[in-house]
Amino acid sequence: MTNNSVTQSQAPASTLQLALWSHEPEQQDGDARQTNAVGLYDLAPRFVFASGERGGEDRRDNAHVESVTRSFAYNGEPYVITLDPARVTRRVRADAEDGGPAKYKTVRIEALPGEREQVVEEVIRRLATERTRLMLVDGDNRRNAKVQMRFSFYEIQKELSRVRRTLSITEIKEALLILSKTFLTIEQPADHPGGSATLLQSTAFPVVAMRGGKGVSVRLDDDGEVGGNTETYLEFNPLVAKAIMSLKFQSISYEMLMKIRNPVSWWLYKSLSLHYHNSGDVEPMEIRAGDIITNSGMNRSKRHRDTLRAIKVAVEVLVTQGVLAGYEKESERGAGPEIVDVTYALRPSEQFLEQIRRGKALAEQNARTLRQLAQPEDLDDQGRPRGPIPIDRASESALRRDRRSLLKRVEMEVPVIDAAAQG
Repeated sequence: MTNNSVTQSQAPASTLQLALWSHEPEQQDGDARQTNAVGLYDLAPRFVFASGERGGEDRRDNAHVESVTRSFAYNGEPYVITLDPARVTRRVRADAEDGGPAKYKTVRIEALPGEREQVVEEVIRRLATERTRLMLVDGDNRRNAKVQMRFSFYEIQKELSRVRRTLSITEIKEALLILSKTFLTIEQPADHPGGSATLLQSTAFPVVAMRGGKGVSVRLDDDGEVGGNTETYLEFNPLVAKAIMSLKFQSISYEMLMKIRNPVSWWLYKSLSLHYHNSGDVEPMEIRAGDIITNSGMNRSKRHRDTLRAIKVAVEVLVTQGVLAGYEKESERGAGPEIVDVTYALRPSEQFLEQIRRGKALAEQNARTLRQLAQPEDLDDQGRPRGPIPIDRASESALRRDRRSLLKRVEMEVPVIDAAAQG
């Protein structure tokens, strides 16, 4: 393996933002497991689900995959995302001679993240909410501290198995390599009224490294074997790290999310979660099929009516999974009889709204805790943290007690329409 050592300068262990990002053990059991969503990053069409666009099994020997550029909207603002493919090696089966034993060869491919990588990233994010998983490095620079996470491949594999998504250690390694090597650029277009702005130029995980001999960390690469129990760590990209450190994330139901197998339904679930988290009412969310097609990154069929049918299937999946109580739709026709667009009114279920109420209550408590524990110099003009805020062990323990108490009473005491997190 290439000599690619990684050095660390670790920040103080007890940091207010990391404590508020984590979820209590009571939230990690059964159907109560939660994860945290990061609005723009999670809703950007970062995954390519059409097999012809990525280095999938049907293109295992293809040495080149084109970059993908997509326009999308978030909170009414236009954005452009560009995905430059990762280059990885893959061991594939070669044709055996005269019925002899199977042979294998190593090929170099280019690949873009797809459904497998989406699921692996989501599992990592859920594991990151467990207490003591995260740490800050380069903590001497308050504004640029990086957020890293410790884990093992077996832990990812075990969690994938629990949610009935079986992958081998080799497949998990390849998914992480693709996530850590696919370069993402998210920016506002040049013709945006406020001017062009680049929000992210990075990979999902800029660093994925393993503990080597004598405590030296070595970057994960294509070479060599990966031990399932080897201590491994990764670094979150600047957009996710900034969301953690500025407390701009929302708690959503991980269990509901992982029961969804349709990638368009997955995107719709996150869209619904973020919409109701920021909304003061529980009226049906209206969304056009054209916006789903543009913003979700879904695969478009050659016939538009087949794409519209796929969206209807995705909506009905959410009804089946108990996310929606139902929906209404209104078709829009062009000059002829063909349907050109459909407007959906999605009615959230009581079970889903219960999860929204829980997430809003946690967000409000996070805001209160920040006001109580931060010093004036720790906050900017908008009341957001300027950098890592150290807290002592007693304050951290009190924070966790308050959160446990909140979760015990939130079901009865926090109406959905009154618990909207502000800021």
